[in-house]
Amino acid sequence: MRSIDISELPNFNDHTTKEIGLRVQKMRTAILKTVNSLLTQNAQTSKAAPMIVVAGVFHRMSECTLSIELLASKGFVRDAATLLLTLIELRLDLQYIAQSPGREDEWLSHTTENRKPWSVRNQITEIFNDTKERDAEFANYRTFSMVKHGNPAGGTASFPIVVRENGLVLPSPDEKPNLLPIYLFAVAAALYQAGVAAGRMVHPVGFDMSGEIKQLKKFHEELRLLNKRHLLAMMKQYIQEQGNSSVQSSTGNDA
Repeated sequence: MRSIDISELPNFNDHTTKEIGLRVQKMRTAILKTVNSLLTQNAQTSKAAPMIVVAGVFHRMSECTLSIELLASKGFVRDAATLLLTLIELRLDLQYIAQSPGREDEWLSHTTENRKPWSVRNQITEIFNDTKERDAEFANYRTFSMVKHGNPAGGTASFPIVVRENGLVLPSPDEKPNLLPIYLFAVAAALYQAGVAAGRMVHPVGFDMSGEIKQLKKFHEELRLLNKRHLLAMMKQYIQEQGNSSVQSSTGNDA
């Protein structure tokens, strides 16, 4: 029988991406353990629908997170961003359902193939009362939607090489090491927020996932500090580059 060998793509060797990615992996594992815990609880519950929705969405989020981890490990920043949009939509579903008991039944009975049960705009508008948070959610959703749909307005966020009327725009060499850790932190935030929303859904009907939420919060806090450190390093690098550019420009003018 003929043997077929498939070459493995090299891993993206960036310390910060790996450091954040490992913690995202732990959060994904915690999400899956939550599903197993809920399914094995002999809860005195009057309604199982919230738990069923959480179990189904958590499995999909775990699957999506794993795919993002794999893409990030190979440096595929745009494809990771595309799946991040799916993760955000799933997180919004849980947050929106948690706002009003009974929506889980609407989610489970939904059969229309060309749209979701609720529009993202309505979800974000209802979930986030703070104007700044709401605007940030809309901005993130627009950004990742541009990437997903290959919108030319997204520039190098949407394309590896951007075509313009007067030429081509090439990506910065810092694009991957800068964006991938930020995207992975956004994954972690989505998982933690989904966990909090899930708790609001299942706790009132007799299930318990408080221990798992504490674990997700712990990992999220660790990642928040790592993300802050990464953002500060990016700002420092940018300021240094701007300073060097100004010095070179002044030297050139003097000459």
